[in-house]
Amino acid sequence: MNCIKVSLFFVLVLFAFGASAASSVFNVPMSEDLRRNVSMFEEPRLIKVTDRVYLAYAFDLVNSVFVIGDDGVVVIDTLARVENAQRALTELRKITDKPIVAVIYSHGHFDHTGGSAAFVAKGGDSDISVYASENWPRYRQELVSPLYPMSNRRLIEQVGFAVASPGVERYEHVLGPVYPKAVTLSYVTPNRTLSGRTRMTLAGVKFEIVPIPSEMDDEMVIWLPEEGVAYAADTMAQMFPFLATPRSEPSRSPRGFIKAKDIMLDWRPKHLLFGHGPALTGKNAVRELITNYRDVEQTLLDQTIAAINSGKTRDEAAAEVRLPPHLDKDPMLIDSYHRASWVIKGLYSRLSGWFGNDALELIQHAPKEEASRMILLAGGANRMLQQAQTALDEGDYAWAAQLASYLLRADQNVVAARKAKIKAFTSLAALTHSGNERYYLLSGALWLENGGPIVPGFNQADHTSMVPTEEFIELLGPRLDLQRSADTLLTVNLDITDTQEQFRLTVRRGVLERRMGKHEKPNLTLIMERKTLLAFTAGLVPVDTLLSDGAIRTRGDIGRLLALLN
Repeated sequence: MNCIKVSLFFVLVLFAFGASAASSVFNVPMSEDLRRNVSMFEEPRLIKVTDRVYLAYAFDLVNSVFVIGDDGVVVIDTLARVENAQRALTELRKITDKPIVAVIYSHGHFDHTGGSAAFVAKGGDSDISVYASENWPRYRQELVSPLYPMSNRRLIEQVGFAVASPGVERYEHVLGPVYPKAVTLSYVTPNRTLSGRTRMTLAGVKFEIVPIPSEMDDEMVIWLPEEGVAYAADTMAQMFPFLATPRSEPSRSPRGFIKAKDIMLDWRPKHLLFGHGPALTGKNAVRELITNYRDVEQTLLDQTIAAINSGKTRDEAAAEVRLPPHLDKDPMLIDSYHRASWVIKGLYSRLSGWFGNDALELIQHAPKEEASRMILLAGGANRMLQQAQTALDEGDYAWAAQLASYLLRADQNVVAARKAKIKAFTSLAALTHSGNERYYLLSGALWLENGGPIVPGFNQADHTSMVPTEEFIELLGPRLDLQRSADTLLTVNLDITDTQEQFRLTVRRGVLERRMGKHEKPNLTLIMERKTLLAFTAGLVPVDTLLSDGAIRTRGDIGRLLALLN
């Protein structure tokens, strides 16, 4: 069992991404609707669900569940940060001094696993069982994919990490409270894996655990039959279903979400607990919520498919797909997290690809060219800027942002257009009832202020021991500069000393070929350990430092390769 304990990048966000205390994204008011949605969290506390089951609530962005058995405690999900998990554990110790005997990960997302070191001793010297789906390694591998900066950036944007007011102790999200000063992220690797529906007894308490690929491919829902308690994990919450997201979620299964509800309906729980948000008690209330939730999911999936088959575009589907009236007005299912139109767009793209049924998409002009033509139609850049300002004055913020975007794409009236778009985004952020929309908009405003996107780097301490070394090599491809390498032919060998692996790179006129094996007569050979390879390919450590420390040894001129990499 390995325990990885690292300082999360969060503390760097406000500084590395250039946000200043004077930024317009700070202190933007929150709408009353959104404030009402997040007011449920109040102070962190343990909520007694049954004599054995307690919900650790509002200690973090996510919940944890403590099941007090005959001779020990079972922890279901561990919160996101070690500091927050330790606070929850302190409260548990006011109720029981029984030892932690097992940890269950409902799935691998960091907010459900990051506090694990608070419950399991570091360094593998614990006999605590840590359970997860057999699919758990897949997400850990995803953490070092070439797309990690994008997926991490979208997470930062969605949760609002980069736009929280500096120094704040806590801020609110619809998923749960965020404590910026709690920064320690850990991960204890599972030592027990489950491949199918499993019934077991832990600390004298009966459990039924069902792996069900849904929000993630390692998702599991959990049933305590003697307690009448079901844990839905992130298959649902008391908000609009999240079958698809603006983030990259390649493992998400819309049909799996629906199957998870069918499983829980068969259990007939009295208490329903979620990965995020308050518990729900009462058989009738629980059954009604699960039923309505699955019916919304079923409708979204079926009606999106119908829209695709009937030839509607993605945007038309997002605007026109409707729910039955009794579901559309359900106060338990408002889109305070992901907006309904986003879910439909995500489903559409997942089901049918990027093509949205309109052949115009296949032939339309590039964005800058289209923007230039639209500006001409508007009567010139100054006229379009005037129209954007009028839209701002009239409260038509989305249209103001659209007009400002045309100017920015065409590099016309850039300073004024940027200010207009920032004003539009921050104004919409103050009005929305969706937490995610608020933070995406504020992050977008921060992009505009800083002159570029948030680009988080890799965290070298992410748990990567199960990731094939060739995945590290893949990180180099997106870093190759096409223009600087357009006329280059360069052969490079990579010798990985501790794993005795060899890879050969070929830069060939703007293309970086990566293969196993070695060139017979390379222009350059780099010799390093596996951990150094990740630092090098992901750009985690300056190459000069790796060279001066002796972490990378060379035969040949490494400068030739570095000159081609971004």
